[in-house]
Amino acid sequence: MAKDPKVVTIKFSIQLTGAKKAFQFPENTPIPEVVKQLREKANIQVDTNDHGLFVPSNPLTAKRGFWMTKDRIIKNYALDYEN
Repeated sequence: MAKDPKVVTIKFSIQLTGAKKAFQFPENTPIPEVVKQLREKANIQVDTNDHGLFVPSNPLTAKRGFWMTKDRIIKNYALDYEN
């Protein structure tokens, strides 16, 4: 029997609107699907095909910000799921 993937909550800051939202995704969700669902859930109507997901720098850990690549899933990134 396959184990269900862990569900994670990711907080987003939507640059287009300035809104901040949190959505839940299974950790095996591909990044393009996260972007698609984010657009739908946040009701973003404009063309955002050239946009992606950026993880900002973390001054507490000194980790630099980076863009999530479209060929990966959420689980591939060492995200701080608590913050």
